[in-house]
Amino acid sequence: MKRSIFFSLMLLASAFAFAQTPDAEYKVLKQSYTLNSDGTLDYHYRKEMVLHRNRAMTAYADKGETFILYNPDFQTLNINESYTLRADGTKVETPRNAFIDQLPSQAVNCGRFNRLRELAIVHTALEYECTIVLDYTIHSTNVTLLTDKIQITQDCPINHYELEIDLPYGQTLYYSVLNQDKGSLNVSSTQNNLFISADQVPQTYGEAYLPDPLEIYPTVAFSNVLDFTRYIMNLVSPGGDYSSVESTPEALRDYVVDNINTNPLPMSLLNYDLVDVSTIWYSNCATPEEKAYLLADMLRHYNYSDADAIIGSQPFTTEDGTTFMVPLPSRSRVQFTINGIAHTLFANDKRPLRITDSAIDEVSTISDSKTFNWKPQATNSKYHTITLPETSDKGCKMNPALLTSSRKAPVKATPVNERYTYQYNLPKGYKMLTNPVNITMKEPGLGTLVIDIKQEGQTVKVVKHLMILPSIINADQYPTFRKMLSEWNSHNQITVKGK
Repeated sequence: MKRSIFFSLMLLASAFAFAQTPDAEYKVLKQSYTLNSDGTLDYHYRKEMVLHRNRAMTAYADKGETFILYNPDFQTLNINESYTLRADGTKVETPRNAFIDQLPSQAVNCGRFNRLRELAIVHTALEYECTIVLDYTIHSTNVTLLTDKIQITQDCPINHYELEIDLPYGQTLYYSVLNQDKGSLNVSSTQNNLFISADQVPQTYGEAYLPDPLEIYPTVAFSNVLDFTRYIMNLVSPGGDYSSVESTPEALRDYVVDNINTNPLPMSLLNYDLVDVSTIWYSNCATPEEKAYLLADMLRHYNYSDADAIIGSQPFTTEDGTTFMVPLPSRSRVQFTINGIAHTLFANDKRPLRITDSAIDEVSTISDSKTFNWKPQATNSKYHTITLPETSDKGCKMNPALLTSSRKAPVKATPVNERYTYQYNLPKGYKMLTNPVNITMKEPGLGTLVIDIKQEGQTVKVVKHLMILPSIINADQYPTFRKMLSEWNSHNQITVKGK
């Protein structure tokens, strides 16, 4: 008996240890950017990754391959080292035929991007506890802008991390470090240099409904200029023949979204060199920023003469309060006036046309009230089910099954104020069999839940009210939030009994 218990405990311990082991981990991850005074840029990358589990090396994993984007027009890629250290210490160099130059998936369906390349490296000699070592440099010429944001946290832990950004002497590097405490980052800097190191960086969360990565992971934003958009030409040139497109702003936007292929390429890969509007139109493809220029030109064609493309950007603030911008393609948009009022229209999705700088409700208010003269369906049974109407799509739509009982990550929620009031007039002789429900939950800073279901005379009365205040649910609020969502999704059917 004792031996049986001992082996059971050993199995449980082994299973727990296995569950805590990540699929892979970085022994070392290093990145550096060196902008030289002659306008060249050297990006250096090095990783040493240990594979612990089979999931890290199967055909459906991403650890057994590395993909490197580059533009041969102004960039040269050099592989400095690429090999695998097997568990017994044997070194296996990556063979030449494991380096495959191909067209990036982001460049498909657009002939003018056929010059771009993606080097796919298929790592070989993979086994449990092997170490993949890859070291490469991308040398770029004629570089003016160096602006980006880097999420330090990866999908597996990092034992040691380094990031260095170096500009020529006399230039100023603008940077901001977000969530520094969540990665235990060591930061040192001068006017033109930034060096960050960290040990034991945890991996990204695996739960559902996560907030924006900028809100939960250590991230570095940096730029060698305050506003990179000032260095990009305004693409004004004769456009195409837009006569087949309806002239309303929304119809023009819909055409651009639906019919112009989107190639989600970073502007840095094109050296911030965007093409003219006519090329965008006749090539029938564009980057998110180029779509904004095309939409602006189409609007000008239909007499919205002041239509202006705004390249998507995101502001960050340095320690001394200086604001600088980095690219954010999804915010690329067009501004123009209608009857003297400035409006904004996004070029890459179908968000509604809105007045520029107008306030956006922080809490979505939804209300619905209905009365039903309920009648049973023809059936031999005396028991019937009333199903409440679906709640609004704009409300709090979360799958309770994905809200686990314990959770480390915060939850991204939709601030809402939903209230539904229903009355069901029952035929004579019918009564509600479902137990009356009377639930009230209030949590300061989180919200309120009220569910009241009862029968008064021949009327079943239903009141459901959910108010969620914050957009991010922290660890202290999570148990109550999960309980609220569970109750909110549980009381949607009422059983009644007839004669």
